[in-house]
Amino acid sequence: MTAYVGNVHFTRPSESGHFVEVHARIIYTGRTSMQVLVTVETTDVRERAFTPATHCILVFVAIDDAGKPREVPSWQPESDADRTLQANAMERLEPRRRIQASMRAQEYTPESTAPRTVLRFLAALNLTTEQDQKLDAHARELMVMSEPMKTMPVNLVRCHRP
Repeated sequence: MTAYVGNVHFTRPSESGHFVEVHARIIYTGRTSMQVLVTVETTDVRERAFTPATHCILVFVAIDDAGKPREVPSWQPESDADRTLQANAMERLEPRRRIQASMRAQEYTPESTAPRTVLRFLAALNLTTEQDQKLDAHARELMVMSEPMKTMPVNLVRCHRP
């Protein structure tokens, strides 16, 4: 189960039409969780010289069939780079706990003056053109069926079958 997504750093834009390559590696394991460093690289299809575009940290918690956390196998660093990544991950544990505790202690009420935005979008789908047109019509219905709200434009990414 995904418990956390953070430390997201965008180093440059990913251009439309570029190849995208995603690398993931474990950098720390706790008793029931693991931290994974994800790096996204892209390249122009003609050049094939991948360069970093984004990286982030994901934390996953292993759960059993009853939905309770279960132990994960311990990961041990094998290189100096691994040890550095693990040390950095361990340094983030306590600040993350403090932030989480602070957020849990907050009282969130409808009277808040903080701006709110609702995002609704459809994940990438593999559709025929006819299915795509029906989906567009349905998506428009969903966007107008609820109470008025601020919306942000979201690009729908679609993969069409030939």
